[in-house]
Amino acid sequence: MIPQVPFIRRANSDSTQDSICMICFLTVGHGSETDIIEAERNHDCNRSIQAECVRSEQFLFGPV
Repeated sequence: MIPQVPFIRRANSDSTQDSICMICFLTVGHGSETDIIEAERNHDCNRSIQAECVRSEQFLFGPV
């Protein structure tokens, strides 16, 4: 059985929501309820953190 990852949702003024992973603290989804459910289902903290590190390095040092 896959352990349940806790997400918290934040309501936006345009009637959309953001979903934030409470393990890696990245925003995993934005939009309607359907969009967020799919994003939460597909979220992988390890993969997301690695992608965020690559984006940060490219921002700091430019394209590799």
